[in-house]
Amino acid sequence: MARHNFDALTSVEMRSVTGPGGMTFRIQHNPARAVSTGAKVDAATLSKRPCFLCMKNRPEEQMVWPLGVAEDGLTACYHLLVNPFPIFSRHFTVALADHAPQLISGDACAKARDMVLLAQRFPGMAVFYNGPHCGASAPDHFHFQMVDASDMPLLERVARGDTLPFEVISAELTPDKMPQWLAGVLAALASRPENHGEAEPRVNILATATGSGLVRMAVIPRRAHRPDFYGTDEGEWLVSPASVDLAGTVILPREADFRSFSPDTLRALLAQTTYLL
Repeated sequence: MARHNFDALTSVEMRSVTGPGGMTFRIQHNPARAVSTGAKVDAATLSKRPCFLCMKNRPEEQMVWPLGVAEDGLTACYHLLVNPFPIFSRHFTVALADHAPQLISGDACAKARDMVLLAQRFPGMAVFYNGPHCGASAPDHFHFQMVDASDMPLLERVARGDTLPFEVISAELTPDKMPQWLAGVLAALASRPENHGEAEPRVNILATATGSGLVRMAVIPRRAHRPDFYGTDEGEWLVSPASVDLAGTVILPREADFRSFSPDTLRALLAQTTYLL
């Protein structure tokens, strides 16, 4: 399955659409991502399905690269896995070894340190976190994902100080300082109306090593998980933005959506799910 989906990446259709702030977004027609884009993440659905990131429920063929506390300085043990539903030619999932909810805000954001340590351990890669209400198809099991940093152009725009299409809160810090910084950011975002009553403010988070001993982290505050035109009926688009989409590559599993997606559609998507500047 993984081989088929990675091979299919060589023939996926791509085109470009200019978004707010003059940022160019790549639009990718990727049928294999329909599982993730259309995932039901409500509590009732989650309670009825086995967690596909837990070791006992993974395919027998799934290879594991353990990342540990002693060897890697992490606060917990993780499993580095090839993502069998890739968006790019290098796409990994870094799943917590134990089953725990997708909440980076827990334990005073201690896992933010793990995130930046991973970015340093794998230079040239971007480590990203999709919040439980912001694109995570497994909000019941804590995990990061990793792709080539070059496939996340938003990070380069942040580094250069370019105009951004929506609000991004960023910092360049050492691993030990990142938890306190992120905890402060999330505490400030918690007061926004969209986040009331939820366990964690709605965010996507990206991190990459700068090469100077620091890690650049970018937090994207979210208004909503999905736009009001999300769906499969006529006049709707099967689009569910997460970190990759907001970083510059919008994933569309359906060909009809890929053909009809326009700059106006992109603006509407970002206006409903982020804080446009």
